Amino acid sequence: MNPITEFHPGYLVLINFLHGLVFFSLGISLALVSRQASEFRFAAAIRPLALFGLLYGAYEWVSLFQLVIEPVSRLSWLSLLLLVSALMMLLTFALALLLDQQTSRWYKLGPLLLMLLVWLITVWVMRFIISPLPGQFWGVADTLA
Repeated sequence: MNPITEFHPGYLVLINFLHGLVFFSLGISLALVSRQASEFRFAAAIRPLALFGLLYGAYEWVSLFQLVIEPVSRLSWLSLLLLVSALMMLLTFALALLLDQQTSRWYKLGPLLLMLLVWLITVWVMRFIISPLPGQFWGVADTLA
């Protein structure tokens, strides 16, 4: 075993809880701030960042639940879905800052769909290359996200 997995489980629970709480609080505060009208480009792009915080905080708490209750649980697909959705929201935030407001919707969706497609192909290829056990497949997909 590596030193990280041998770390005292009580500390890992506390760390995961606080990590999730920080990101969830970030999401809540940004969601509240995003309700105010503003002319700044950052303010217009803040909603995807708020969604990232909420989704990533939820991902950390699902991971915490898996750590405490059941190491390989049936919630692995939910954990992976939350992580991928959170990272897509982070990429949406970056694209909203980089691209103009007048940029077409398809031009903004292109990089998102491309990254999702690359991830899906990579997970599919790695499934055949390393042939993980059924319980380990979700961990491989989670790591590649």
